[in-house]
Amino acid sequence: MTKAALFQTEQIEFSSQRGSGAIALLRKAGGQPPLVFMHGFGSIKEDYADTAFFYDGLKAREILVWDAPGFGKSMFSPPEAIDMDLHLELAEKILARLDGTKFHLAGHSMGGLTALLYACRHPERLLSLTSIEGNLAPEDCIYSRRICDFPGARAEKFLEWFQEQITAAQSPNVASFAARLPFMVNKRAVPTLFHSLVDYSDNGALLDRFLALSMPRLFVHGDENSGLSYIGRLQAGGIDVLSISHSGHFPMASNPPEMWTGLAGFLKRAEQIQK
Repeated sequence: MTKAALFQTEQIEFSSQRGSGAIALLRKAGGQPPLVFMHGFGSIKEDYADTAFFYDGLKAREILVWDAPGFGKSMFSPPEAIDMDLHLELAEKILARLDGTKFHLAGHSMGGLTALLYACRHPERLLSLTSIEGNLAPEDCIYSRRICDFPGARAEKFLEWFQEQITAAQSPNVASFAARLPFMVNKRAVPTLFHSLVDYSDNGALLDRFLALSMPRLFVHGDENSGLSYIGRLQAGGIDVLSISHSGHFPMASNPPEMWTGLAGFLKRAEQIQK
């Protein structure tokens, strides 16, 4: 069976008080409880397709992932209205389609914040929550908070600056990530989205909210980022912490076998706890 044959693709209409658009989804059937992914800034749904195809611990699962508004093949107008609250509103509408089925939720970076916000509103829906270098504190906004230096008409230039800064960083996989940014991101969506991302990271008490949840939780980070100040608090709070070797902010790209094998093991443990 080909990878393409594993997935059903779908476009769903999405409307909000802020605007409307169409959201592109990938979904794979499976005999094990669903695993839902929320991608990070500059990523797309296809970045998670390999999890269903190559890794024994995950390929029996139902998988659901979509392009967030402003990314990939998902369209939303006006793009200037896209922020984290819109991402959360969309997630709620899509996940309502699972008809009460409990599922595992995993988000990377920006998607980790969306996943956390969803988990706080709907804890009863989740078998587990995984944050893959997701935003939990102000220190997680090294580049994104610089959007404040690009006011007004200059805001659309931010993506060019961001791409240059990421390209220059000495970290696994950042060069390929930076090179594809112009093709994956609607630059008109970036200013509002990043202002929202920074505001939540600075003022949303995200770490406290993550610690307060009761479902099994996993925080994944690249070993390059082992110095994150809150890792000790996560461990002291009973949250599983997984360090992926030879990785930075993109462990799923830098070391996919270790990343997805580790996630599969956590999901299995989480289901045993929930029984």
